[in-house]
Amino acid sequence: MNAREAAKRMIRPYVLRGDSIHSLVDGQMGSYIAQIGNYVCPPEALEDRSIRCRKLTSRQIAGRSADGKWEVFDLSDLYAEIQAEARTGLVQAALL
Repeated sequence: MNAREAAKRMIRPYVLRGDSIHSLVDGQMGSYIAQIGNYVCPPEALEDRSIRCRKLTSRQIAGRSADGKWEVFDLSDLYAEIQAEARTGLVQAALL
């Protein structure tokens, strides 16, 4: 799974349910595959405290790829992309 799909996977049920971007931002949700806001730290930051973590704005979502690398995306872009997929029926395949 790539980082973009990981981020979309985390928020997809909430977008499809009709939650607003504002409620996603307020929820500051996170999991091992994605997070909204907060800090993104590379794995080596746990061992080497001199490595700085990246602060995300509340409107950014980070997704973690299968190889453990974090990428940062605009939350509103992914929100709109999920809505477009739902309108075209692509979301059913993504949920399986």
